[in-house]
Amino acid sequence: MENFNCQVNRKQQLDEALVDMIVEDSQPFSIVDDSGFKAFVAKLDPTYALPSRQALEIMVDHKYEEQKQKAMAELQKTKGVSLTADMWTSINMDAYLAITCHYVDDKDKLATVLLGVRSFPKAHTAENLAEAKRLLFEEWGIQSKIKSLVTDAASNMIATANNLKIRHVICIAHALNLVVKKSLDATPGLEDVRTRA
Repeated sequence: MENFNCQVNRKQQLDEALVDMIVEDSQPFSIVDDSGFKAFVAKLDPTYALPSRQALEIMVDHKYEEQKQKAMAELQKTKGVSLTADMWTSINMDAYLAITCHYVDDKDKLATVLLGVRSFPKAHTAENLAEAKRLLFEEWGIQSKIKSLVTDAASNMIATANNLKIRHVICIAHALNLVVKKSLDATPGLEDVRTRA
C-alpha cells in the first residue's frame, strides 16, 4: 500500500511539474502527443504515464483557478491598485483587451497580476470599453481600490477613464514610441534606408 501511495504521489508531482512547464513556457497542450516528447519523458521516467491533452487542459484550468483565487485574496488585502490597459489585434484580426493590476503587497514589494485578456469583438467605443473594464473590476473586487488607469493617449481610452471616473495617466512608453516614430518619418532619406533594411 505504501508503494502505491508513493507512486500516486510521484505521478501528482510529475503532473504538476508538467503543468508548470506548459504555463511557464507557453507550450501547447498537444506537446503530450509529440513522439519526441513522449520518448524524452520515457527516458526520464519509464513509469510515468503522460496525461492526455484533454486531462492536461483540465489540470491547467484548475491551476489557473487556484492561482486566481490566491491573487484575488492578495488584492483584497491591499488598499489601492493602479491598472494598465491596452487593446491589440491578433494576426487573424481578432481584437483583445488586456488589463494588468499593479500594487504594493504586504511585504512592501511591487506586485503585478494580469486581470484578463478578453476577446473584444465590439466596437472600440468608450462605452463598450468601460463596460468590459467595469465587469473585470467587479469580478476581481477592486472597484473601490483603483487609483489610476494607464493607457495610450487614444481618445477612446481617455474617455473610458472619464466614463469610469478613474484618474487617467498616459503611458510614457507609448508617448516615446510616437515621438520616435514621428521623428523617423520626418527625417528625409530614412524611409528609403528603412525600406532597404
